[in-house]
Amino acid sequence: MTTDEQLFSFSSDDQGTSTTTNSPPSWKVLSVEDDRRYQDSLIFSLQHLIVLGRPVELLTANSATEAALILSRTHDIGLILLDVVMEEDNAGLGLVETIRNTLGNQTVRIVLLTGQPGVAPRTRVVQDYDINEYWDKAELHDRLPSIVTTNLRTWQTMTELEQAHTGLQMVVEACQHISDRHDLTRFSDTVLEQIAQVLGLKGNNDEGILCLEHSHQTTRPFTVLSSFGAFHQGQSSSHDLSRKLSTFFPAIELALTTQKHQFFDNHAVLFFPHSPPPEGTENNTVHTVLLKTSEPLSQSVIRLLSVFSENIKTGFTNLMLLNRLQTLSYFDDSLRIYNRNWLIRNLNLLSPTRWQSSALLLFSLNDYAERTLTFGHTAVERFLASLVKQLKQKLPTGATMVRLGRETLATLYPAERLPDAATLQQLAFMDIPIENASRKARLTVAKLNLDDVDQGVPPEEVLHLAQSVLYGARLAKQPFRTYQPEVLKRIQHDFDLLQQLIRALEEDQLTIFLQPKIRLTDEQVVGFEALVRWPRPDGSFTSPGLFLPLAEKSGLLDALDLQVLHKAFNAAKRLSDAGYALPVAFNATWSDLNNDEYVDQLMSRLDSGILAPAMLELEITETQAMAGYQELAPRLGALRTKGMSVSIDDFGTGHSSLAYLTTLPADTIKIDRSFIQQLDSGSIGEHVTETVIALGRRFNFAVVAEGIETRQQQARLVKMGCLIGQGFLFAKPMPVDDILQWLSTS
Repeated sequence: MTTDEQLFSFSSDDQGTSTTTNSPPSWKVLSVEDDRRYQDSLIFSLQHLIVLGRPVELLTANSATEAALILSRTHDIGLILLDVVMEEDNAGLGLVETIRNTLGNQTVRIVLLTGQPGVAPRTRVVQDYDINEYWDKAELHDRLPSIVTTNLRTWQTMTELEQAHTGLQMVVEACQHISDRHDLTRFSDTVLEQIAQVLGLKGNNDEGILCLEHSHQTTRPFTVLSSFGAFHQGQSSSHDLSRKLSTFFPAIELALTTQKHQFFDNHAVLFFPHSPPPEGTENNTVHTVLLKTSEPLSQSVIRLLSVFSENIKTGFTNLMLLNRLQTLSYFDDSLRIYNRNWLIRNLNLLSPTRWQSSALLLFSLNDYAERTLTFGHTAVERFLASLVKQLKQKLPTGATMVRLGRETLATLYPAERLPDAATLQQLAFMDIPIENASRKARLTVAKLNLDDVDQGVPPEEVLHLAQSVLYGARLAKQPFRTYQPEVLKRIQHDFDLLQQLIRALEEDQLTIFLQPKIRLTDEQVVGFEALVRWPRPDGSFTSPGLFLPLAEKSGLLDALDLQVLHKAFNAAKRLSDAGYALPVAFNATWSDLNNDEYVDQLMSRLDSGILAPAMLELEITETQAMAGYQELAPRLGALRTKGMSVSIDDFGTGHSSLAYLTTLPADTIKIDRSFIQQLDSGSIGEHVTETVIALGRRFNFAVVAEGIETRQQQARLVKMGCLIGQGFLFAKPMPVDDILQWLSTS
């Protein structure tokens, strides 16, 4: 391939570029008059009139209906000479309403003419109708040329102002559209597209735009970055190309020499310099845009191009620096794709229209951690790079991949061009070619339509929403899930609830209810379990199932448990003072027992002498006790040494080792309520319950059954050898005051 062929590859248009100057267009004036003789006199009066170097062309209509048809087809009529009375007395005034309101033409000048002044009084007509002048036909003969000239000049000014306003709006929108293009090819392509849109170019053989790059660092005179219309890339030979562009070479050279835009009759060259390169470096690269039009460039078009060029000049001058900054800030070095920062920035830059039409897709490699442990970080990164290539092939052309996290990829794409849900689900199961082999990838895919999220939501929150959908799909073992607006409502609800919980903890609003523990053989009370409750101002309570998980996820559980500790201690003290030597159990977590502040305050309570340590019992779940056994065992042992009891809650739901169970520093194990609810003959729940009771008897643990609701369950537990239980069969949790009243009457 020759150098010319490398530089130039255009469509096969072999017509030369015409630079012939056309004669100036005429002014169009419409005469609406049913008196043909009077209309002929108007034609005669205006046939040689020249306004600003342009002739006047008079169009004629003999009725309001005919005039409306002409106006709907001809959009450059500057003046209408309109007879008031035609087929009907108000036909002319009705046409005014049609022009202004139905056709929406607010710029055309309307001069109302009448031969019967009394039919439409001047004052009323001027006040009630949007006309510009009102003349008696008898007065018009000598003044017609000046009236036409004045109104056409006024119309030209108003039209140019309207065009300028519209053009500037288009320039602003075009520049906004260009602003999110951050590589040279896409940037230049978009510049050409927006210039064509601003100028209304159709892209035929008489119109074209070309973006060129000029650099002294190469032997080529210039490189074609992008093209439009007559210059669109095709299979033309270098000879055809040279012939096609030869007419424009002097203009391009003049723009490069003067470093200024150059405007001619039917073409222009826009010049875009680069900013001075950093010291010690050399960069003489500049850009030009060659513009070829089928009609002469008007002054308004030249002004629009100048404004447009100023707005996009910084895009060319700083693109190299921006690309370098992107490499540092917006790229993932390992996969060589954009990163989270880039995605956040682009979400911020989206226009309202593009926001509503875009969607986020997230892809998470399910076994990233396992692969890393097995194959190493470098191998897994190579696998992810191959996964990126595979996704680009399977997604619609132009999908930009982003690394959102270590195992998560994302793409931002027009929603209407994305595959359907069934196809996206298939992307969760792919074979990835790597190192002459095929490896299976198991992904979780999540989709979020931005139209489902208000654009006022910060991009970080949008990504959080998308990732929450991804996380939910992984927990549910679903390969694909789409975001539903209810997710945002739930997150907002959780956030509001969290703020209320913080305030409740600060203001000590939480309280505890006590649920009795009963000796199953004679139903005597042997102790209580403290359960945290959150009362609301209206007398209702927030469910612990809502606020306890929220407190755990937000790091508030330690503060909450500390308050429960103090309230349980005070409740046990009140019971003791009232003559009831009944221990109160309270829940603690692995985190609590590894928190020095919590342990210090618990020890301080036990050492205070205010209450016998035996009146307190700490409950910790089996799962947490086993997970942190090595760390927790010494602390649990220290509490028992003080005289306090330790209970293992929800026993049977975790995975206890018999080796740990034999040395577990605890006094009681509690059978989870889920097993008690299954105490039917031969059920798994019955077998687990029997096993736990046998283990308790073997290793000298007291056994407590939770959630007893029927007499049959009570009888079955007694028969199995379980002597203590709690549940709604005996009593629901109650405030301390109610417990004292209940004890006095039970």
